[in-house]
Amino acid sequence: SVVELASQAFHYCHGLEEFRVPAGVKSMGTNVVTACRNLKRIVVDEDNKYFDSRGDCNAIINSQTNTLICACKNTVIPEGVVKIDRGAFQSLPGLYEIDIPEGVKEIGLQAFILCVNLSKINLPQTLEVIVDGAFNHLAIEEITLPASLKTIGRGAFEDCSKLRTVYCMGKTPPELQGDDVFANTALEVVYVPEESIYLYR
Repeated sequence: SVVELASQAFHYCHGLEEFRVPAGVKSMGTNVVTACRNLKRIVVDEDNKYFDSRGDCNAIINSQTNTLICACKNTVIPEGVVKIDRGAFQSLPGLYEIDIPEGVKEIGLQAFILCVNLSKINLPQTLEVIVDGAFNHLAIEEITLPASLKTIGRGAFEDCSKLRTVYCMGKTPPELQGDDVFANTALEVVYVPEESIYLYR
């Protein structure tokens, strides 16, 4: 039986509608089943000791690290997840909004890149790190950055051409790891706590 799935094994398989992970799979590379625009359902065998799709979430989660590693347009991120892995949601034009639950601390490299119709994102109050290109090329018009956020990577919101408004909830500004975090957006207004205006300048 299958025990390992290689990186990008089913990457950009647009004809794929359902993906099942058997009980014997022990390891997976990165982006095993990502950017599959017609993928509707992801199921991990309940007897798998290493990965799961808890609560019928339509995703693959590393059970040891609680990292969501592969998703589809119908994924609902469950409680208990602490990280969204690199490219997990990439290139899903059928994804229109996403609620990232409390407990998630990190959103990985290009996690939601090229979700060109994604227009609404709710970020949790536990989020600490947004890695490079995480929300690149989306349809969002505004975003609220939680007070917990410490770091925003290069190009994190680059090419979000409709993005006009950013709400920063933290009294201490997050560290921007480049001058292109909001490159090629329509950014007009950034709201920050009144007592912290001097820190954000």
